[in-house]
Amino acid sequence: MGRYFWGIGLPEEIGARIEAWAADQGAAIPVKRWYHRRQFHITLLFFGDLIDDKLDSADGAARETAKKTAPFDLVLGSLGTFNRSKVVWLGIRPNPNLMALRQSLWEAATALGASGNDRPAYRPHLTLGRLSLPWEPAGSRAPDTEELAGISFRVSEFHRYESRLSPAGPDYRAVSSFGFQADQND
Repeated sequence: MGRYFWGIGLPEEIGARIEAWAADQGAAIPVKRWYHRRQFHITLLFFGDLIDDKLDSADGAARETAKKTAPFDLVLGSLGTFNRSKVVWLGIRPNPNLMALRQSLWEAATALGASGNDRPAYRPHLTLGRLSLPWEPAGSRAPDTEELAGISFRVSEFHRYESRLSPAGPDYRAVSSFGFQADQND
């Protein structure tokens, strides 16, 4: 059984800007390991224990969802942490199109028997790195994220990613892509 999830990739140039920011400002955050631009994504939904023989059905459901979805813009937000899992992240500003896409995929995964989708409320974000100890961005030593907050990018597809864990950190590989097909005026 693989480890799969649906997610949105980040444009290369924005990933490069985030890496440059981390190199310049990141020393103020107790990070054990920064992610690299090839790892940046916005998770839409983990499949939980969806078994490999249902992946074709999952891809079919994703294609149907993409047919009904029009391209939309996302905007980077502020810095945050999940201290329990030792993650520092950059938030995504609220977007009803993103939430509708996520809800459709959640319904599809649940219909296919995927479990593990009962996490707390969905909080879209880009994981930037793994913390070495708990840290809160509201502290006085928090780095300035003004150059990142407000960056906008167009989303016209999502992917099924495979996650492989290694001592060097996770490797995420897009194995299927689903381009949005709905007209923005629909």
